[in-house]
Amino acid sequence: NILTNHGGVAFTTDKKEGDSSVDLELNESDYLWIPDANLSSDFPFSDSSAPKAISVAFWMKPESLPPASTTADPFSKLNETGSQYSFACMVNVTGRVGLLIGHSSGTNARAYFTNTSEHVDVGKWYHVVITYRDSNRSYRINVWDAETSSLIANTTGTATYNMSVTNADVGIGARCDALSPHYFDGLLDEMVVFNDILTEPEIAKIRQGTYGKP
Repeated sequence: NILTNHGGVAFTTDKKEGDSSVDLELNESDYLWIPDANLSSDFPFSDSSAPKAISVAFWMKPESLPPASTTADPFSKLNETGSQYSFACMVNVTGRVGLLIGHSSGTNARAYFTNTSEHVDVGKWYHVVITYRDSNRSYRINVWDAETSSLIANTTGTATYNMSVTNADVGIGARCDALSPHYFDGLLDEMVVFNDILTEPEIAKIRQGTYGKP
């Protein structure tokens, strides 16, 4: 699952783990991507036989929020132009974090967000985990504020429709779609994708950097 750099994504030492994070600039149309055809067979929703459960975990530090009537997408697997909606992790104009579920063969989609009071601010680090299991359409949006060391959202719910599996590419920091890119403007660090559902204790371990350690 090797990513291709689009727009000249740079690294910065302002990070949460490792040596650096990626700095995505809105005015440079920065994002990383991988074609659907290059995804491994066990990547969630890569095809009809792939696992139909996903957990996406990452650190983010927004430098700006998206314009009204759009979203910034740190992670996505959809193509709006070709009506190939599957899944996306999103931030809206008010800083609410959410996910998008494509349905009806990918021709439509529905978004689910944290509550109005549960939002992120520009210039601060947050740890975000979004999970979705298609068998029961259950989802979780877990957001941790690094500055206050507190959980600001742990929203759970049930999607209205099952997810449609499409052959849309995977984008990090935008949708791989020239007409509707939904660029994320800011820093992203330690993004991981699982083909199962993380529990709350596992989410805490990933945030603390102890997941999988003896």
